Amino acid sequence: MKRICFVLLLLTLLLPLAACGREEKRPETAAAPSTETALTETGEIAATEETEEEPETEEIAPPGEEELRELVEKNLDCVLSIFDGGYLQYDTTPTENKLHKVTDPRFADFAALESFVRSVYIETEADELLYRQVVPGHTLYVNLDGELYIDEAAMANKGYYVDWSNFDLTVVAVSGGSCRFTVTAALIEPGPVAERKPYVRAGEAIYENDAWRLNGTIL
Repeated sequence: MKRICFVLLLLTLLLPLAACGREEKRPETAAAPSTETALTETGEIAATEETEEEPETEEIAPPGEEELRELVEKNLDCVLSIFDGGYLQYDTTPTENKLHKVTDPRFADFAALESFVRSVYIETEADELLYRQVVPGHTLYVNLDGELYIDEAAMANKGYYVDWSNFDLTVVAVSGGSCRFTVTAALIEPGPVAERKPYVRAGEAIYENDAWRLNGTIL
């Protein structure tokens, strides 16, 4: 009986020790960031997003007076020598459709004329000059297989009494891609004694396709 009691007492002492030996050690886990830390990190990200710089838009340099004068002079060439006040040199012998081949040395073909006109005016105005029907069904200049012709049905003589030599140019306002200006020439009224009067016309240059172009003819 004493031996049984001794065995039971011994088991009572050894069982808790065996249980402690078998207990597995749990791996340590990283502490989750506190609410304050998370908020701080979010605040820093938000601040970073707010301080991101937007791409800078390229500023358009306004045209200089010399550039504007060159555009006006090219415009006068178009108005007085090509489209309205006069025409390009041409062969007097017409085709059966009453077209005359242009012989002006400056423009070997229709593409050369088109390139020159588009160097002066914005696209819509250049299209108007090149392709407008002066009379129904007839444009002044004709692209015939790439060659440049003039249509006599669209030709007309016009009187013109403005002296554009040494014209004055004044810039009125520049805003973004627009530059408004005035040019002043001399109006010569025909009569026994020619009288000269100021002849003022407004113009506008538009920045298009990386260059300044006139928004319309100045006549």
